[in-house]
Amino acid sequence: MTSSNSSAATSRPKVDPELAASLWKPLLLRGAVALIFGLITVFWTTPQLAVASYLLCAVMVVSGKALFDFGSVDGAPEGMRQALGIGALLSILTGLSVALLQSTFTFAWMGGAGLFLVGLCELWGWVKARKTFIPARELLIPGLVTAGTGLVLMVGNQLDLHGLLGVAGGGHIIVAVFMIIAGISYRFDAK
Repeated sequence: MTSSNSSAATSRPKVDPELAASLWKPLLLRGAVALIFGLITVFWTTPQLAVASYLLCAVMVVSGKALFDFGSVDGAPEGMRQALGIGALLSILTGLSVALLQSTFTFAWMGGAGLFLVGLCELWGWVKARKTFIPARELLIPGLVTAGTGLVLMVGNQLDLHGLLGVAGGGHIIVAVFMIIAGISYRFDAK
């Protein structure tokens, strides 16, 4: 009979405490901002376009910064660094364009295209580094969800602003759950 401690210890590979210390902050930052955005969209019954545009801009700019920081940690493979650097730039530029060109069309198409491309960059980073860099595994689900959210925003471009915010917020809540769990896990590994 095997002990439950030995099976639990092998469920998730540990990373170096110094690496974990540099990972948990960008993961928690992205998760917290995504969660706040998602919760606002759930409870916001009468959204205004200007506020919604600035809100999406803020989320995308902060997410871009968090992606850049995640890809810039010591030991990150070059392919992942490039993918996340491009994703970070796309996220920031998309957020700024949605804030400057305020319309539901821009929110759906530019916001959707930006999220789709950022998600693809996360998936590209995952493909490039998943076998050699344990933290790259944190990119799969958020990448799929982000790309999927962007795709649904573009396909559902005829929705009203409340519907578009619902799609964007729902995707961000899912991403938030994975980012917060990963961030907390790395925080404990850093000790």
